[in-house]
Amino acid sequence: MRVFLNEDWIHYLWSRYDQEIEKEALQNFIRQYKDTTITDFCFNVNGTVSTSMSGVLQTWIDKYCQQNSVVKNR
Repeated sequence: MRVFLNEDWIHYLWSRYDQEIEKEALQNFIRQYKDTTITDFCFNVNGTVSTSMSGVLQTWIDKYCQQNSVVKNR
């Protein structure tokens, strides 16, 4: 069985806002999952949803309330 971790790239960068992020730091972040059940790691920069109203991106609340979602009949 494969287990994917799709890390939110905005969360990764924002949580390190005041730091310089070097290639080695990113590699170490990914390597922390080496001996876990995670088999695949990705940063999906094209799967982002907006945190505010947007004419370009779907918002997180729109995504949350979409048909066949967690919330029904909102």
